[in-house]
Amino acid sequence: MHLPLWARTVKMTVLILLISSIFIFTSSEEAEGSGGVVVYIQMDEITKTVQVIPGMGGVVTFTGKIQARNLMELKAQVVLISLEASVPDAPDWQVTDIPLLMASQNQDVIFFSFSVRIPLSSITSGMDAVHKVIIAGTWIYEPGMIQGEVPQAEGTIFIGQYYQYTVTSDAPYIQTSPGGEIDVVLEITNQGNGNDIIVVDVQNKEVLAEEGWVVEQKEKRFELPFQGTIKVPIRIIAPVNWDPWVNDITFVKFRIYSVQAENSQTLMDGERVLYSIYIGQNGVAVPGFEPSLLILAVLVATMIYVHRRRQ
Repeated sequence: MHLPLWARTVKMTVLILLISSIFIFTSSEEAEGSGGVVVYIQMDEITKTVQVIPGMGGVVTFTGKIQARNLMELKAQVVLISLEASVPDAPDWQVTDIPLLMASQNQDVIFFSFSVRIPLSSITSGMDAVHKVIIAGTWIYEPGMIQGEVPQAEGTIFIGQYYQYTVTSDAPYIQTSPGGEIDVVLEITNQGNGNDIIVVDVQNKEVLAEEGWVVEQKEKRFELPFQGTIKVPIRIIAPVNWDPWVNDITFVKFRIYSVQAENSQTLMDGERVLYSIYIGQNGVAVPGFEPSLLILAVLVATMIYVHRRRQ
C-alpha cells in the first residue's frame, strides 16, 4: 500500500529528527568525556626583576606547576604535557626548554621551571620597560586518542638598571702658580643600560677650602642619556699664599653617582665613580736648589765679593 505523499514526508522528517537526536546525544557524551579533563598552569611568581651585570648579562628563572584535573573521567593512565616558553618581543633572548611532563591519576600536579638569559645589550628605561613571557602547550592522552590545549600563562620580566660611567679630561695634570685660575672640563660617558641623572661633586672640597683653594661649579646635576657623553666645566682657583720654596701636588677629587640609584637605594659598590685632577703648585724657587742651599750660595757669593773688594 502506498502512503500519500504528505504521510511519506512526515515519516521522513521524523526519521531525520530521530537520527539527528541520536548523533547529538552521542557527540555530547564524547565531548563530555574529554571536555571534563582540565590541564592548566599555575606560576609561582609572575613578575621577575633581573640585574644585567656589566660584561656578563643576566639570567632569570621562572617556576610553576601543572595541575591536571578529572583524569578519572577520561580513564587516562598517562597524560603527556608539552610546554614551551618564549619572549615574543625579544626573540634574541635564549629560553631554556621545558622537558616533557607526565600526569596520571596518582600524580596530577607536576612542577616545572625554565630560565631566560638576558643579553648585555638589553636596555632599561624605567618601570614601564617590561617584557612579557608566554607559556603555553598541549596535552595528549596516551595512546593519542584525545588531546587538548593548555591555556597559556604569562609572566613579566623587568630589567633592572645598572650604573656605569667613564670620566676623562684633556688635562688630568696641570701646573699653576699662586692665585692661578684653571678651567677643567670633565667628559662623562654613560656606559650603563638606560637614561640617567647624575651628580658631579668634589669629594674633598672642604679640605681644599681649608688650604685656600676655590672650586666653582655652575651645576652639579646633569641628565646623562643612554650611551651619551656630556661635558662638565669646572673652575679651580689656586690659593694666593703658599710656601714659595716648595713644589707640591694637590688632588681635586671628583665623585660621580646616579640620582636614580640613590633615590631607589640600589646604588652598589663600584657604581660611584671617583676621578682626580692633579695640580702641580709651582713656587718661585730656582729648580734644583733648596732654600738653605740658595741662602748658602748667596752668603758665599757675598764673601767672595767682599774679599775681592779688599784686595
